[in-house]
Amino acid sequence: MLPPLPRLRHVAPLLATAALALGVTAPAAVADPAQVHRPDVAASHVVPRPVLVTGPALAVRQAHDALADTTGFTDLPLIGGFSVSATPAQRAWLVARGLTVTDDAPAHVTDADWGAGSHDASAVYPQVDGAPSAWKSGYDGHGVSVAVIDTGIDDTGDLAGKVIDGFDFSGEGDYTKDSFGHGTFVAGTIAGSGAASGGAIKGVAPGVNLVSLKVAGADGSTDLVRVIAAIGWTIAHAKADHIRVLNLSLGTDATQGAGIDPLNVAVEAAWRAGIVVTVAAGNNGAGGITSPGDDPYVITVGAADDATTVAKSDDTVASYSSTGPTALGVAKPDLVAPGNHLVSTRAIGSTVDAGHPDARVAPSYFRGSGTSFSAPQVAAAAALLLEQRPNLSNDHVKGMLTRTASALPGVRTTAQGAGELNIPALLAANPGKPANTGLKFSTGLARLIGLIESLGRGTSAWDTSAWDTSAWDAATWN
Repeated sequence: MLPPLPRLRHVAPLLATAALALGVTAPAAVADPAQVHRPDVAASHVVPRPVLVTGPALAVRQAHDALADTTGFTDLPLIGGFSVSATPAQRAWLVARGLTVTDDAPAHVTDADWGAGSHDASAVYPQVDGAPSAWKSGYDGHGVSVAVIDTGIDDTGDLAGKVIDGFDFSGEGDYTKDSFGHGTFVAGTIAGSGAASGGAIKGVAPGVNLVSLKVAGADGSTDLVRVIAAIGWTIAHAKADHIRVLNLSLGTDATQGAGIDPLNVAVEAAWRAGIVVTVAAGNNGAGGITSPGDDPYVITVGAADDATTVAKSDDTVASYSSTGPTALGVAKPDLVAPGNHLVSTRAIGSTVDAGHPDARVAPSYFRGSGTSFSAPQVAAAAALLLEQRPNLSNDHVKGMLTRTASALPGVRTTAQGAGELNIPALLAANPGKPANTGLKFSTGLARLIGLIESLGRGTSAWDTSAWDTSAWDAATWN
């Protein structure tokens, strides 16, 4: 088992997410790399900062060899690079060699509105999605595994026996323990059995298996390296664990664009491996879609407000749900699913549970709002479709989800995408034309083809990673 590695940076759970930034520009003259690497070259008062390094393979290899024994060094084969704690002089040397140097930004689980602010508690979202029609037809996600990169999943109550595998990148040591509370809520919207409520409160695909990739502990904070490591683990174990879907209810405010942003490169690697990737759009409203939801390949999900009724006629898009297009002009979100005042599984004794006692619903459940809880419903719908038609590609799944979504009258496409999730139409649809036709993978991904199968080796190289925008800042929620 991978021993816990030191965090590259501590991020308070209520801290607004810092944007990713490119490295410094190269100076007129750059010192010899061996000298730059030596600790005695830099001024003693200069504090190294964690960065991710990517670029041309030869330059990455040379920099890798020069900095391999530097503090914080971690190989990141999934993005064809590495992370390291670098001084300004070392950053300058890296940039001068044509490498992209990215600050290791904090990433957060998308924040949620817990308790009184989450309006009326509602468990009708599976009905709004149309999941009961799938259950009646015998489809509940059986045989399909959904990987959840989050704060862990409590394997108790309605989720007992659901987690078949996983890994803890947080350092806490147990991927079936959610000390923060977000991952368990997310998992409940996917696979909650409803056992504690007589079936009244259950997930959209209660028959699926879950794989828990825990990247944050009790404070809900993480960083890019952990998230990228978890994506790499998912790809490496997809065949053995039958992982067809990956959900990320997290992100960060990238400034580099989907073409070279390391987190986007990582999710595209998962997509290239055939995995359906669902991502929360973020909770920035008109502030825009967060990374990796801004990636053109993945399925980006915004939040609908179902008004706590089963009928779609009164549905609209939640005011906090991030709207598109992206900075590069990509139309996002792809679709929306209920995200307001949802009820799902409670992580008893977690940070969120202790901090929001008014959000408890009976002994076993909790209520909250956010795009974090919309994305996993679409992940669950994808699992239902893949149970029905296991030979579909992820591009076909995305195309069918968007083509069958129900458009919300009077709502801009920049807010709702193709419309609201519609599972009955999804399961009745012909495969049609696959999505993503004509798209090109990110620049950084070209180096990774052929490396995917090797990700199972060198697991000890994986280190820490980060969460999405304004994670757990209740002020960002409706």
